[in-house]
Amino acid sequence: MCNAHPSTGAVAGLRAALSVRSMGTLPLVSKAPSRKSFTLSLRSSFILIVLALITLVGVQAFTLRAPAVAYPIRVAFQGEPGAYSEKALRELLGPHVLATGKPSFEDTFKSVATREADYAVVPIENSLGGSIHANYDLLLRHELHIIGEHEFRVEHSLLALPGVKKEDIRRVMSHPQALAQCDAYLRNWGVARESMYDTAGSAKVIAEQGLRDCAAIASELAGATYGLDVLDQNIEDDDSNFTRFLLLSRQSISSLIPHSVPAKTSIVFITPNTPGALYKALACFTLRDIDFCKIESRPTSPQLFRFLQFQQRQMRSFASGGADAAMGSGDDHDLPRFRYCFYLDFLASQLDEPARNALLQLEEQSQYVRVLGSFPTKGQLLGPIREALDLLAKESGEAAGVPLKAVASRRAQDPSAKTPDRLKIGVVGFGKFGQFLTKTFTKYHDVSVVSRDDMTSVAADLGVPFFPLYDATEFFRQDLDVVVLSVSILAFEEVLTSLPAEALRGKLLVDVLSVKVHPKTVMLESLPGDVDIICAHPMFGPESGKFGWQGLPFVYERVRIQDFARAERFLSIFEVERCKMIEMSCDTHDKYAADSQFITHLTGRILGQQGLQPTPIDTRGFQSVLKLVDNTCRDSFDLFYGLFKYNKHSSDQIQRLREAFANVERQLAAKEAYLAARTEIMQDERKKLFAECRSLIREAVAQSTNLPSSSSNIHLSSSPSAGPPPASASPSDAADPKPEEASSITPPPPSAAQSQENKGNSTSGKGRPSSRLSPVVKPTAPPKL
Repeated sequence: MCNAHPSTGAVAGLRAALSVRSMGTLPLVSKAPSRKSFTLSLRSSFILIVLALITLVGVQAFTLRAPAVAYPIRVAFQGEPGAYSEKALRELLGPHVLATGKPSFEDTFKSVATREADYAVVPIENSLGGSIHANYDLLLRHELHIIGEHEFRVEHSLLALPGVKKEDIRRVMSHPQALAQCDAYLRNWGVARESMYDTAGSAKVIAEQGLRDCAAIASELAGATYGLDVLDQNIEDDDSNFTRFLLLSRQSISSLIPHSVPAKTSIVFITPNTPGALYKALACFTLRDIDFCKIESRPTSPQLFRFLQFQQRQMRSFASGGADAAMGSGDDHDLPRFRYCFYLDFLASQLDEPARNALLQLEEQSQYVRVLGSFPTKGQLLGPIREALDLLAKESGEAAGVPLKAVASRRAQDPSAKTPDRLKIGVVGFGKFGQFLTKTFTKYHDVSVVSRDDMTSVAADLGVPFFPLYDATEFFRQDLDVVVLSVSILAFEEVLTSLPAEALRGKLLVDVLSVKVHPKTVMLESLPGDVDIICAHPMFGPESGKFGWQGLPFVYERVRIQDFARAERFLSIFEVERCKMIEMSCDTHDKYAADSQFITHLTGRILGQQGLQPTPIDTRGFQSVLKLVDNTCRDSFDLFYGLFKYNKHSSDQIQRLREAFANVERQLAAKEAYLAARTEIMQDERKKLFAECRSLIREAVAQSTNLPSSSSNIHLSSSPSAGPPPASASPSDAADPKPEEASSITPPPPSAAQSQENKGNSTSGKGRPSSRLSPVVKPTAPPKL
């Protein structure tokens, strides 16, 4: 449905009409149709066919005549204007793109990641100097895709001010690498050398300071940019100096590469620290006859490796529905000190079946795999960038091969070409936020303000005309291009309906409220159809944006646009101020705002009700809490109420907050109950343990003090301590008794104390017979005299 041709509906209507014509008259009831109804049916069918044909022809004609709008292509590069990176950019993309120089490679990557730029062109390797490892690391840190490449021939030129001759030069300045690449030329000439931060920067310094005894080694484009003459060309020592540049984008084009177009794929992977790991990884491709064109290893810093571990776990967790990835499960101290990333380029698209299978096998064997991009070889361009470049070239009326010198001269001599006409912007609502926006708007366009309160003096300080709200008619007589509604959420509908609707016709209306669905609905219902609408939310204010807007998020939706050029010129204010441009639907914005902005205000106001005060032992976290309370409570309560009233997701957020608070309370109560139960259980276990220990000790003591009865008898009967025979025994009794007599001998009866002791011992062993029995006294023969 999304990709259907505009004439699909007309064709469907034509088919429906033909089907009605072919059916003739189908009776709605069993009664036969009359002649009159048959005639009307034929006539209606004929009318349907004619209308369908008119619709089809009209849609086709409109489709053919509808002008395509070419948006500016913003491309970032590292260096000053006229640097070799810009020259390579122009060779790859042509003269019609908007090239922006950045001070570092990090800023170049960030500009694309934050939507400040659409694309970036960065060098990745040089035939003489080798790879640029900083850009390899940045490719891993930023989620950008390689969509093209360009091999750039480095040609150094000697530049000087107009009228300066070569014999007047006493010193030459340039980047150290450029000076080294022209070493033989400079030694033969015999001039002094001076290192600079950039090749084009050296040309800029000479032009700005008027140095007539100094020359610069830079590109021919740099000379044209800064108005310098070329004294000599191709002064490099080696004519095989090539640099490979990459074209980076936020979106991949791998699915847009036809099978007939030769492609290249760049990947990075990390193998486990096992024998033959790299051999096995490369075998994934060699076994499928996939050709390599580059392979390189690079040590990875611990910080970057931990980031890659986290990134891989997140990706695998998302793919597996929440299951944790295996990578990174070990301890950090088990890792080797040096971890290596392997960068591999192979000649195939990642969606080709052999390459796809090879990548799947590589993922099974490696700890980390990422495809940096699939792109056409030999500098070909496909996809949205190709279409946009063709449209720009068509609208400009110039061929793609415009000389770069002409581009630079146009840029240097025609400032109006890069600075469009100033818009007339009217700001409705001149409170703190309206003043904050007006201060920046006046840098680029003409601004007028209108407000309910008398703000004449403040407007005079900013140099803008002021109109009271009751004189809004005079305010709109200035032929405004853009009207910005900077009013409170609660007053928005009232203010909008109070403005003269006829005065808004043909203008661009922009709201900057913190909620988006509400103003979008009101404007679509209240405004005429020829009013362009942009719903915007600068997610910063006078406090957070007092030092500039760079990197601060600006959310917007083009709700209804007819004058695209005017809309882009207004949005370019925030782009030039380097805001983080985020195009997002109003409903999505409100959902995110409830999860971020509203919850921030809600938390700050809840904590503000507690009257928190600084203490001498404040932690950084508590200081952040105090700052949150101060920032949120400083805003008006009307703003907070508006965030709640006109964002349907805010009520859900409050309900979730209640549930979360209740969950935390339940967790605390459960933890307390668990600890109490564990303490009670431990006490019971301790009591049982003590009782068992006492019982075991008693039993052990009893067993150690009581001997077995049989052994006691033997021991005691043979013991010499049995004593002499009783004195009453006669000598005749000393003779050995006969066996029958011995069996009849019985020991003397025990005393009363012994009987009591024996009775106690017989019951002390829990039913066991006591071992402490009275010894059997065996009479012995007295010694013979």
